[in-house]
Amino acid sequence: MKKIILGLAFVTSLGQSGEWSQPNRLTYVGVEKNRNYDATEPAVAFNTNQNKYLIVWEGNNQAANLATDEVEIFGKLLNAENDEVVTDTFRVSFNGSNLSNKYHARQPEVVYNADANEFVVVWFGDDNKNGMVEGEFEIFAQRINAADGSLIGNTKRVSDMGPTANRSYDALNPHISYNSQDNLYLVVWHGEEGSAASPLGSFEIY
Repeated sequence: MKKIILGLAFVTSLGQSGEWSQPNRLTYVGVEKNRNYDATEPAVAFNTNQNKYLIVWEGNNQAANLATDEVEIFGKLLNAENDEVVTDTFRVSFNGSNLSNKYHARQPEVVYNADANEFVVVWFGDDNKNGMVEGEFEIFAQRINAADGSLIGNTKRVSDMGPTANRSYDALNPHISYNSQDNLYLVVWHGEEGSAASPLGSFEIY
């Protein structure tokens, strides 16, 4: 049995012997020795059917046709037996327009669904689609094929905090869980709704 411990785009594993493996670097964003590119906020889920992990993180990446400060969500499949990479890095989120650093995707969380053999990744971010504007943060979700890392369908907006096109109301810090008994996902976050019961500046859990 192994346990994967993540920290800033590196991975190490703990075997049955109780010894930690040497950390392996998982990400190569931007240009080497250039501090303008980062991979942060890692999250991980385990595929019990195929003995793989999905690692996701937020970052900017010159190779993904992004602006220097344009932050999106990326992923990579990892073999649980030997920590070897199964897929190249793939892009999960597409918030805003390419080559624009006005829109970002942040703080991913991921869960595995063994019944459908899929992962679902959630994050918060702003977008320029469906009437949204820069600085209007909502929760988004993307299904991912657990076998090969391909995206299933389009990104779905999960939250709807306050009026559309109003950046005063936010949905932040999502978490997700899968209920195998009812085949349902539950996503929670904290945010501002702007109602009489929860006025602007008052954060609650949704």
